[in-house]
Amino acid sequence: GLGIGAPFGLKTEYNDNWIGSAHSNSFDIKTININPSVAWRANEWLSLGAGINWQKIDATYERSVGVGAAATLTCPTVIAQPPGFPAPTNINAACQSDAKLEMDDDAWGWNIGALFKPAAQTKIGVSYRSSISYTATGKISVSGPVSAVPGANSDISAKIKLPDTAILSVVQGIGDKWEILGDISWTGWSSIPYVDIMRTSGVGNGTRAQQLNTQFDDAWRFAIGANYKLNEAWKLRFGIAYDQTPVPNAERRLVSLPDNDRTWFSAGFTWKPAKNMALDVGAAYLHLSDTPINNNEAGKGLVNGNYDSYAFILGSQFSMSF
Repeated sequence: GLGIGAPFGLKTEYNDNWIGSAHSNSFDIKTININPSVAWRANEWLSLGAGINWQKIDATYERSVGVGAAATLTCPTVIAQPPGFPAPTNINAACQSDAKLEMDDDAWGWNIGALFKPAAQTKIGVSYRSSISYTATGKISVSGPVSAVPGANSDISAKIKLPDTAILSVVQGIGDKWEILGDISWTGWSSIPYVDIMRTSGVGNGTRAQQLNTQFDDAWRFAIGANYKLNEAWKLRFGIAYDQTPVPNAERRLVSLPDNDRTWFSAGFTWKPAKNMALDVGAAYLHLSDTPINNNEAGKGLVNGNYDSYAFILGSQFSMSF
């Protein structure tokens, strides 16, 4: 088989000149994963599978920057903050500029799995997907008065190791119509304690342009669901899941990733127009608890408050066997 998906991704975007502009104005990560795989049915109760993964990552990060002393720069425009918000202490408002970091890379990984069938209506699955290490390269472009500072614009590079995952799942049939499903998954997010973005050209070659101080923890996800078979062509699906965040606390929560523990409420269906074809459609609502932030990262100022977040996800999948 061949799978194409997006295992990791995020996007956050804020209004210009908000109180946390020194931390982030926008942050966008996209991945695409191409996964050719092979499965082998060893006997009536055991099937094995394995695959390789080619994965590409694209990252764009924008934030406001300034200079502590602007004696050599002409900065005629003062950027006003919204009413009630003081100017960020780390930015000379008269010299506020914007920095845009763009990076990309591709790398290889692998995955393995096994499916056990100890009884006629019982299936147990285990799978593991490897971590993938990148050395992303790109450039930093600064607009505004700060662009006149020598070395403000340069090439950049960052090393990042996206996490491995392991999943244990169980399916238990009940009669001819019902299936009960459960799974436990683990994601090794501690592979990203921080991300150093280093300059690789210009007068600042070898210095750090930016650090994302994530301090991520490993995370668990617990899910339970049910399938109901209407007939040979249609099957209905329902589920609920609790999904831990890798963000350890309010002090380490980034404005570029204001994540928190979430609960998934999901529903969907499978339609089989033919014996060897299946269309799966699903929708999920993600409820996140109130999410406090108290990030006082050096040089960027304090962001203190709460996020109120939720998400809707819609997905589809088409499969064919031959």
